[in-house]
Amino acid sequence: MLSPAAKIKLPQWMLDPDLVFLMDTLNHDNINARMVGGCIRNLYFEKNVYDIDIACSFTPNETIDICKTAGIKTIPTGIDHGTVTALVNQRKFEITTLRQDVSTDGRHAHVTFTDNWTQDAKRRDFTINALYADRDGSIYDPLGTGLYDLQNHIVRFIGNAEDRINEDYLRILRFFRFYADYHDNLPDQNALNACYALEHGLLKLSDVRIFDELFKLLESTHVHRAIQLMEKLSTLEIIEGSAPQLKELTTLQNILQKPSIIARYYISFKNKKFIKNKKIIKTINLLDEFIKSDNYHDINAALYHYDRDIVIQGLLILKAKGNTISDVMIANAINKKIPQFPLTATDIMTEFKVPEGPQVGQYLRMAEDIWIASGFTLHRNEILDRLKS
Repeated sequence: MLSPAAKIKLPQWMLDPDLVFLMDTLNHDNINARMVGGCIRNLYFEKNVYDIDIACSFTPNETIDICKTAGIKTIPTGIDHGTVTALVNQRKFEITTLRQDVSTDGRHAHVTFTDNWTQDAKRRDFTINALYADRDGSIYDPLGTGLYDLQNHIVRFIGNAEDRINEDYLRILRFFRFYADYHDNLPDQNALNACYALEHGLLKLSDVRIFDELFKLLESTHVHRAIQLMEKLSTLEIIEGSAPQLKELTTLQNILQKPSIIARYYISFKNKKFIKNKKIIKTINLLDEFIKSDNYHDINAALYHYDRDIVIQGLLILKAKGNTISDVMIANAINKKIPQFPLTATDIMTEFKVPEGPQVGQYLRMAEDIWIASGFTLHRNEILDRLKS
């Protein structure tokens, strides 16, 4: 029988009527379900709580039946692994049966269901994720280490770090992400050594899983701390010495309230093979093109040739890398009106009496060159006069 390790004043999200109704439904005859993991962790770190996960001693089928009786719709999102999603007034809550691992291969785990909260806690990754809460604010720490680590901002694996990583190699990247978000002072050396020793396991993961985790990591304001430690992971092809530049970039982005995960990826990672989203690859390529061009010296030209976000993030990257980029340049990139070419194909056909076709395109290109060379200052008739001369 678990005893509470602490009692907290109920935050507003714990008083949400949808959550209260679901928890009361699951706990109608006993304490069968508790909130778990991220919502408890973020509560202590005073971070926003968006997703509320629930751990439950009922099997998935029992959970579905109980919810159905209460009029709650469920979706068997991961029923083989014990997870069903409950919909209360269109709000989603993931409910997962207490589990323990039978076997793992570094990517997938074969689990068996249990009603033992301590066994469920032992299969989780970090001590700060193995905390549970009743809706009255009682906090449970089955392993006896999570609450201490949470209060002291320590990120470490549960039990043996290598064992936890061998269960799922993605935990290597999760460790660095949690280190950036939650850890103070020097990293846990056992965790760090295990991550370095088992780096080869990342090769067994799909590119999509790796990129998704890196994307979450790059959202952290303190991501540079993690990147500095991750430079030893050769699999990721991190740009050597990029951590200070990344720190500067995130600082600039936060001051301007213009965060860009893609710009952060660009400044730190050589390898694009993890990215399967064509739009993201295109953005990275445009950033690279802009940064290597001379267009950033002329903000009007930059805004005309590139999307505004490319110009802004490109300038911030250049400034973070030590280039001379003034605050005025950045302000202009944010606020200046994008130059609009004042001629159309109709103007060319009317003025030069040429039919629709390639010749019109030639005139337009010449006209555009004249306009750009003028610093985007010439008006329609001035451009046409120069074309005639």
